[in-house]
Amino acid sequence: ENTGRGELTIQYQWGAPFMAGGWKVAKSHVVQRDETYHLQRPDNAFYHQRIVVINNGASRGFCTIYYH
Repeated sequence: ENTGRGELTIQYQWGAPFMAGGWKVAKSHVVQRDETYHLQRPDNAFYHQRIVVINNGASRGFCTIYYH
């Protein structure tokens, strides 16, 4: 849920220690102000995974992430 004043970009990324090129973006979504977004994990559970939230230029952006 984006509770800030501006938009945020949320990315689900995956990678593996033996892969060149670093992290790969599996999914990306721009979350508007006051929007709730449900990110579903792709079926690549054998890789290392992370969620990255990027502030798209607003002075403040807030994001609450619930992991299930």
